[in-house]
Amino acid sequence: MVKLCEIIVLRIPQTVDRQEYDFLTSCISKERGNKITGFVQKEDAYRSLFAELLARSMIIKKKGIQNRDIHFATNQYGKPFLMGEPNFKFNISHSGHWVVMIFGTEEVGIDIEEVKNIQLDIAKRYFAESEYLDIMSKSELERLEYFFRLWSLKECYIKAIGTGLSTPLNSFSIRILSKEQIVLCPGQSEYCFKEYNIDSRYKLSACSFRNPLPKSVQHYHYRNLVGDIMSNIGPI
Repeated sequence: MVKLCEIIVLRIPQTVDRQEYDFLTSCISKERGNKITGFVQKEDAYRSLFAELLARSMIIKKKGIQNRDIHFATNQYGKPFLMGEPNFKFNISHSGHWVVMIFGTEEVGIDIEEVKNIQLDIAKRYFAESEYLDIMSKSELERLEYFFRLWSLKECYIKAIGTGLSTPLNSFSIRILSKEQIVLCPGQSEYCFKEYNIDSRYKLSACSFRNPLPKSVQHYHYRNLVGDIMSNIGPI
């Protein structure tokens, strides 16, 4: 039976009380904790912290695994996976104020991008020629938004196939024919794509191999996450 993927989105708080922060960092792996202490910017530390907390919370809810028994590893390209659970595939992305997660029984990828002013020559350099032409065919007001839509879609695809940026972004192309019709070239019909609107300043896209993508995302409020962690997860 083919199962529907799930997508969870979490808006990161601007500040976290120090005592609460210390408790939350005790609930993640030592490796992630060491990485977090190396960040100069508070926002980077928060994104990294809540990315792992969100993953652990969902794994505990869906798989019934104790926090201390959750162990992550990565493939040769750096894509994380849950050790000992070959039928649980997940992927995480974060940008700005958001952390997002997708999971299912088949390979999945997700990407969120904050829309910022950039020079669109970057698309000419890194995207497929057809994608750059699609961008430039838009009005000046539409080009930036369309660039970030393509970028998010391309990123979620290379995350789904598990190769990351070892797959050149210009080695494949994506055509957005309509909201419900997103085409990958060269075509691989077993991969499906979908875009989601959670914030006007961000572009969120998901890609799945075989598993259908949900019509909408599930919002997980920060306070609910903290409450679940305090009552059900606890320190490692």
